[in-house]
Amino acid sequence: MKTKEQTMTVFAMALLAGFAMALALGSIGVGLVHADPPTAPASLAQGNTVSGSVTNIDTVNNTIQVKDNSGQIQTLLINQSVQIARNNQPVTINDLKVDDVVTVTSSGH
Repeated sequence: MKTKEQTMTVFAMALLAGFAMALALGSIGVGLVHADPPTAPASLAQGNTVSGSVTNIDTVNNTIQVKDNSGQIQTLLINQSVQIARNNQPVTINDLKVDDVVTVTSSGH
């Protein structure tokens, strides 16, 4: 039977080994998710348009992310002066699904 001290030593060694493994794997990029840093939502200037594929929808904060034709992901604030079209038909943020191809335009009102 192991003593409390032996059990704590084994536990500490296992914890240290796990930390070392995570550190080693992290240093070579194994098992880590590298997400693009979040961008602040942009309000479209009057008359501006962004077209592309929807990559994220946040109905709580009224933002969507669109990967535009140049490959850049733009975070857009959807408000009353912004129109969203899918297949040349007006839609709301609640109608959108990831991968929808949209055109987002600001009327600036």
